[in-house]
Amino acid sequence: MNTRLFTFAGGETGVWRVVRMDAVAGAPLPGIPRLDVAAGSVSPQPLGTKWLLRGITSNERYVVREEKDR
Repeated sequence: MNTRLFTFAGGETGVWRVVRMDAVAGAPLPGIPRLDVAAGSVSPQPLGTKWLLRGITSNERYVVREEKDR
């Protein structure tokens, strides 16, 4: 299992209570009352989930090549 991969599941259940959601760009995600974070890929999708987001942890930040080469 990839220990850097995490899944964020927004829906009816989860450890975290969502108090506010704001879209920064593009269409907003559907509103949710709870959020859960799980290590790895979640399959099948938990009951009551409206959306899943997956991401990885990294010590690399987004830079242009010139910055990285310094």
